[in-house]
Amino acid sequence: CLARASDILDEPVSRGTRAAKFLESLQDVPSRRTNALGDLLQLEKSYAHCAPSEVEKRVALLEQRVAQGEHARIQLLYEQAKRLSEGLHALRVSEEIQDERRQKELKVVEGSFLSDVEKVASDREDLERRYQVAMDNIVEDCRSELLKEQSQRETVHDDYGREIGEEVQRLQALFEKQRILRVEYGEQIVSHLEAEFQKVHDAIVSEQQLRFEAEGMMLRMVEDVCGKLHAEIQQERSQREVVQNKLLSLLEDTCSQIENSFSHLTPSKVA
Repeated sequence: CLARASDILDEPVSRGTRAAKFLESLQDVPSRRTNALGDLLQLEKSYAHCAPSEVEKRVALLEQRVAQGEHARIQLLYEQAKRLSEGLHALRVSEEIQDERRQKELKVVEGSFLSDVEKVASDREDLERRYQVAMDNIVEDCRSELLKEQSQRETVHDDYGREIGEEVQRLQALFEKQRILRVEYGEQIVSHLEAEFQKVHDAIVSEQQLRFEAEGMMLRMVEDVCGKLHAEIQQERSQREVVQNKLLSLLEDTCSQIENSFSHLTPSKVA
């Protein structure tokens, strides 16, 4: 029984399921057995003062109870393991049924898909044939239309060539007339520009003369102003030196007066 339960417990289980609870109960068996042995030792200590025969009877009774309790627990664990095994078997059977159902559905879908693909392929071939026929008709119509337009264009081309030749001759005569007028107008412009350039040259020369005269006048005015400023600076410098000399003499007088006053005050303090 324990071997079968261990085989069931070796399978992966999720937390909170019956298998997990069964595993927890199996893990509690050693602790329960240890607790029973501890109780037995405590009873032996408590019965130490009793007669040996009485102690042996009580120990045998306790061992019988412990064996019965372990047998009942093992039987309960075996039943739980059996139910868990049946549940796992039912789950496997259900999964196999689901797999078979999915395989059948996949086959049905695959057959439907293949039939749809074949239908689409046949429809595409029919559509390609219709498109090919329509394209051939369109190409033939375009070819006939192009031939018709080419004949018309050749007819119109001769008329256009004659008209263009006449227009070219007329434009050549007009260009020659325009060239003659342009040459005459250019000569007039050149003469007018020469006269204007001469006027501008004269104006520039007169402007240069006026500028030279103005520059000379400005230079003389600047020299006069510089002389006046130099004289004023010299006068200001001499006045500043006089004032500085006066201030120095006044400072020396003040210092001598202060020294005299200190010299008078010192003998009075000593007295």
